[in-house]
Amino acid sequence: MNNSIDLYNSNKNWYDSLPERKYIILDFLPSCDGHTLDVGVHYFNKNDKVCCKKTCKYETIDIDERSNEFGSSYKHTTVDFLDYNPQYKFDNIILFGVLGIYDGCGGYNYTLHNNELKLIEKIDMLLNINGRVLLGPDVDVRSGAGLNSYSTIDYWNDIIKNNEIFKNKYSILKNMMGKSNMIIVLQKNI
Repeated sequence: MNNSIDLYNSNKNWYDSLPERKYIILDFLPSCDGHTLDVGVHYFNKNDKVCCKKTCKYETIDIDERSNEFGSSYKHTTVDFLDYNPQYKFDNIILFGVLGIYDGCGGYNYTLHNNELKLIEKIDMLLNINGRVLLGPDVDVRSGAGLNSYSTIDYWNDIIKNNEIFKNKYSILKNMMGKSNMIIVLQKNI
């Protein structure tokens, strides 16, 4: 597998059924350059690195060491996003599939659940000016958000519109609804 088209063709039916994942591998990742952080990995992410430009320093983190085998060959760290403090900033941060749900595939609790203010502060701390963040919150009760979840389209649109950090320092590049997850891409302006 050499690029995003190869990855797409390797599981075309799956990607076609999930437009949010298709967008990530065919549009977002191929546009990534510089330091790129993908938060939370699983078997379906193991080849995502091939989608990035050659100059992209694609790294991954996950809170569960059982996910190490799916992480980036460039750099993978077992750490909570809220605790991650590298000595550099990122040009791209991807938080897809780790927002709006309270536990991971292995039954471990997500610290980002219902912790959006700390999440946004951490994004702002780690992201370069002109950098982008892709938020991919789960908003479908059938796929993981859960029947009693606060995670809805309206909830996330309200955060983007009203959070002081996002409102004053970021612009919206993309806001779309997929099958189960939203895709919200923001760019840090100041």
